[in-house]
Amino acid sequence: MIRVDVTSEKEEMIWGYANRNGKITSVEYDCGTIDIINGDGDMALYVYPEHVDYLIKALQECKKFVDSMK
Repeated sequence: MIRVDVTSEKEEMIWGYANRNGKITSVEYDCGTIDIINGDGDMALYVYPEHVDYLIKALQECKKFVDSMK
């Protein structure tokens, strides 16, 4: 796993970070989809690679909204 929140852990095709309860949330490329796995190891979402840009944009817009509520 390539940990995006630390520099010491690197492997191929899986990216992740420690969420607020310390469990790893990961993003994996598997069989043509990008799978987002929650900290308990359950699949939370899968996204087709051609839709990643849309997901990123949606997350950015959601973050702007959340930040505006502070």
